Amino acid sequence: MLAFLRGKIVELSPHALILDVNGVGYYLQIPATTFAVLRASDDEIEIRTFLHVRESALALFGFATAEERDLFLDLLSVTGIGPKLALTILSSASVHQLYQSIAAGQENSLTRISGLGKKTAQRLLLDLKDRAIERLKSRPDWVATPERKRAASAEQAVQALIALGFTQAEAERSVEAAMAELGQSGDVEQVIQAALKR
Repeated sequence: MLAFLRGKIVELSPHALILDVNGVGYYLQIPATTFAVLRASDDEIEIRTFLHVRESALALFGFATAEERDLFLDLLSVTGIGPKLALTILSSASVHQLYQSIAAGQENSLTRISGLGKKTAQRLLLDLKDRAIERLKSRPDWVATPERKRAASAEQAVQALIALGFTQAEAERSVEAAMAELGQSGDVEQVIQAALKR
């Protein structure tokens, strides 16, 4: 697999770039976050890459950082998310912000992303939540604050109630009331139990 390329930018747009590597022009699709940090210049740049192989085509993707590429690969591992949607998700926020949303189980913030439906967002949270927490823990500025834990518990409780037949609105109302009743105390199971009693 191509891990990175080093060369000069020939063309640059919000969605793609052409990189001249020793006289060979590579076309790379990029997320908006990569575009935001790149500038067309005569200086050589190094860009992380991923080669996506399909039966009918090869597609090369470029990323400003290894963290962006790691998140892209994490997203591709989720059923229902292909390269195009993964780029759209990456373009919506920073890697850190996206991992925070996933770790906290913030389905509503994910479904605001164009093309990311409710079911796929739920699958994304299910598949990547633990990995997102691990990625965040590796950062020196990450702290598992009570607010983050509380938000994660609320989202998990809502998803559990939906699985039991509640509508999204009913689940959110019940969980909100249960958490108000429990205050700062209460883990996910306690929240679910309190919500079911309402």
